[in-house]
Amino acid sequence: MTPIKAGDEVRVFETWRRGQPEDGWAGEVVKVGSKLVTINYRGSDVAFRLDTGHLNSKQYGSGTYFMTPGEVESLRRQSAALVVLRDAGFEVRTGHRPSAELIEALAEVAKTLTTDPDTE
Repeated sequence: MTPIKAGDEVRVFETWRRGQPEDGWAGEVVKVGSKLVTINYRGSDVAFRLDTGHLNSKQYGSGTYFMTPGEVESLRRQSAALVVLRDAGFEVRTGHRPSAELIEALAEVAKTLTTDPDTE
């Protein structure tokens, strides 16, 4: 996770909530401790775990998490690159993803490949 400090902008995602913005809810880091970060979003201060980025709650926390704007953009680029790779016939298994940079580089190579027999 990218280092954060008080005053930084973050994006909060609630996987269970319909109608949230595509890039998550805007939030602001209020306080950063050794294990928890407090983020103000949607009018409330909420504690998240620094190690996972998830809501600090044993019961309902798995569906709410935060990311920095840079992490959101990196994930967006990675997802677009995965589409290019899949369209070119490559399979990238989930769970053990290579870095975003590697996936993007592979997608650029895949764009140069052709399966059209008329262009070979």
